[in-house]
Amino acid sequence: FSILTNPSILKILYDGRMDFSALYHTYHIDLDPVLDLQLVDIRSRFARGDHGVASHERRLLWCFSYKQVRQNKDRFKNIHVLQSLGGCLEEHGCKSTSPKKHVDHETWLTRPLSSEYLEYAAHDVEIIHALYTHFIEAGYIQYPFLSLNLSQSKRYISIWNDAPPEQGNIYRSHPFLPLEIIDFIPINTTITCQGCSRNLSSSSF
Repeated sequence: FSILTNPSILKILYDGRMDFSALYHTYHIDLDPVLDLQLVDIRSRFARGDHGVASHERRLLWCFSYKQVRQNKDRFKNIHVLQSLGGCLEEHGCKSTSPKKHVDHETWLTRPLSSEYLEYAAHDVEIIHALYTHFIEAGYIQYPFLSLNLSQSKRYISIWNDAPPEQGNIYRSHPFLPLEIIDFIPINTTITCQGCSRNLSSSSF
């Protein structure tokens, strides 16, 4: 665990919530510093001009009906749909690695890991490195602003630091970026959400 616990080594992840939860609740390891590329992908939508009304609604239609999206434009304005690692790789046209592989995650905890699963894990590392390189070259990761990206990433991956996620809990496991990860509001007075149990500003309700 020396690399994971070394504060001078930046850990690059893609949707690191499950990774953080497993390490934190099992081994009491608090990953830091971290950069989550899933957040960089969301921020890149603004840089690419891909966060206009049409693009935003197109993403929402992956999860909601056309009627819901059209009738609730204001409510959905700050709702960001998360994208899988494979989908992100494809959308950004990152061709420096082969497409994302797939395995049966139901048997992921079986030990010892088969060669298929070891290759899958190694390929994920390759993909994340390729995506990280692509994001730097595209200017989506700019080091003068890296500290902001790191603080957002830490808020994001540690969102389940109170307890591991429960299967079927729609408030804590869903395809949307949780509120106040990117648009964080540092205030003293917060309200505890009865659904996700997070302490949020009143503007999130």
